[in-house]
Amino acid sequence: MTINRRQALGLVAASATALSLNAKSYGRVVGSNARLRIGVIGINSRGKDHIKGFGEQVAAVCDCDSQVLEAVGGPLGVERYQDFRKLLDQPNIDAISIATPNHTHSLIAIMAMQAIFA
Repeated sequence: MTINRRQALGLVAASATALSLNAKSYGRVVGSNARLRIGVIGINSRGKDHIKGFGEQVAAVCDCDSQVLEAVGGPLGVERYQDFRKLLDQPNIDAISIATPNHTHSLIAIMAMQAIFA
C-alpha cells in the first residue's frame, strides 16, 4: 500500500493529537474561569502585537536582544527572559506565543511541547 503526501500529513496530525492527550497533561488543564499566564517569545516587532492582543494575560516576555527586552518588557512589569529555554522551564506559564523570525518557530514549538511532557 502506498500513501500520498496528504495521507501522510493526516497520519502525522492524528498522531500528534493522540500524543497531546497524554495523561500527564490533564493536571495542567485550566478551567474556564482561570486566568491563563502567557509567555511571549520575540517582542520586538510582531511580538508587540501579541502582547497587545493578550493584554493582562501576558505573564512573561522573552527576547534575545537585551535592549529590546528592557525597552518593551521593562514597562510591562512582567518576568523577562533573554533565553527562551528558561521561560519554557517556568511551571507557572500556561501557554506561549512565538513571534520570532520564521526559521525559529518550529524549533521553539517543539521544545515547548517537550517541556509540557517533561
